[in-house]
Amino acid sequence: MVGQKEKRQMDRGLIERLRKAAERAGGPDAIALKVDVSRRTWGNYLQGATEPTASTIKDIAKVSGLDPAWILTGVGPMERRSGDSYLDSLDEDLLFSVIYEVEHFLLGEGITIGNAKDKVQLIKAVYELVQREQAHQPDKPTTAGNVIQLPHVQALMRLAG
Repeated sequence: MVGQKEKRQMDRGLIERLRKAAERAGGPDAIALKVDVSRRTWGNYLQGATEPTASTIKDIAKVSGLDPAWILTGVGPMERRSGDSYLDSLDEDLLFSVIYEVEHFLLGEGITIGNAKDKVQLIKAVYELVQREQAHQPDKPTTAGNVIQLPHVQALMRLAG
């Protein structure tokens, strides 16, 4: 468990990385405008009163050129790699839908996937299947719920458990 002292140190690290992001994006006012948060909200981030959401971290990374994992943790490369265009193309609504549908199916089947990496791989596979179906049949609405109902997808999820 993380104690108060460790939490304060982590908070200070995040605050410093947010300051670095703001500096690279043109200052606190500029980054607040670019990531669509109020100047007050940005100030709250820098005071440690609140933490940015995952979506906001993604936007901060995009406008500052910093790696989102580095912003959050301070670990890994500081610079966003040029091949990280997935951050721009990630469909957050679709990802939410896939996570919801996978979790709902696993719960209904009584399947528990204890290893987070295995669960991520499963969610990634279903996400990519939905994207592929949407690309191949743009005139037919394809949802995560539709893809989850496919027998081979259900078999895959049962195997993952």
